[in-house]
Amino acid sequence: MKPDYERIKRELSIERVLREYGMSLDLKKSGSQLYGRCPIHNGDNPRAFNVSLEKNLWNCFTHCGGGSVIDLLMAIENVGVREAAQIGNDLLGICYEEGRPAGSVLKPLRFRLTLEPDHNYQKSRNISPETAQYFGIGYCNRGIMTGRIAIPIHDVDGNLVAYCGRAVDDTQPKYRFPRGFPKNRVVYNLNHVVKDQGKEVVVVEGFFDVFALYAAGLESVALMGSSMSHHQKKQLLSLEQRLAFMFDGDEAGRRGMRQAIDALHEKRPIKAIYLPENMQPDHYGQNYLREFL
Repeated sequence: MKPDYERIKRELSIERVLREYGMSLDLKKSGSQLYGRCPIHNGDNPRAFNVSLEKNLWNCFTHCGGGSVIDLLMAIENVGVREAAQIGNDLLGICYEEGRPAGSVLKPLRFRLTLEPDHNYQKSRNISPETAQYFGIGYCNRGIMTGRIAIPIHDVDGNLVAYCGRAVDDTQPKYRFPRGFPKNRVVYNLNHVVKDQGKEVVVVEGFFDVFALYAAGLESVALMGSSMSHHQKKQLLSLEQRLAFMFDGDEAGRRGMRQAIDALHEKRPIKAIYLPENMQPDHYGQNYLREFL
């Protein structure tokens, strides 16, 4: 069955999508219009983003374009039209099995990188050999992540689906993901967390935050960024443990954490842990993290 684009446009309201992503909090309502700063690119113009509730159309006058609810999902998730339609079907509760978009299923890798487990960069980030071994990280001397710390990424079933490479110097990009890898479909370290019986899981932004929390004896997962996708939201809601959010203490982190909590708090209790300005979880020592949490 192919996605019914017209049904999605007709039955899935833009207002609901914004609410699902925690993006409606700062928007104002005037008659049949919503307006405010664009929650997609987080601009400063207080009237840049406009939604016609009657026509179910949106527009960002400064950056993101506009269109239907499917166009909105494409802009929020940074995906193509078929992937956006699949998300729309999911939100409407429509069964969608055939015609799935390319990349919607993460295929296990057929190779493994040979990595140096005890690199100076890891020592500089206070990553012990035990932590490096647990997560399988190490310096890559040859292959697709040469000259970087390679971080294996697994799906929830424990299948290796990708490597991310972290630069050990000022090389850009700082983090290199495989071209086309849909990181918005993966919650990093979820494969470990679902097997454990801990009472609380800390949701953070990045890999090294997870490493620091592990060293402190705490369970955590990472969104690999400051925004939470629809797929990541579903995976987090499937966990039985309590959720605590602790994003970076910069503007993007605070904004992303607020949107994630707004999107989840009606479905389950959420604890919010706000860090001081420009601080990250991995900036703290193990004892402080344990006491802080």
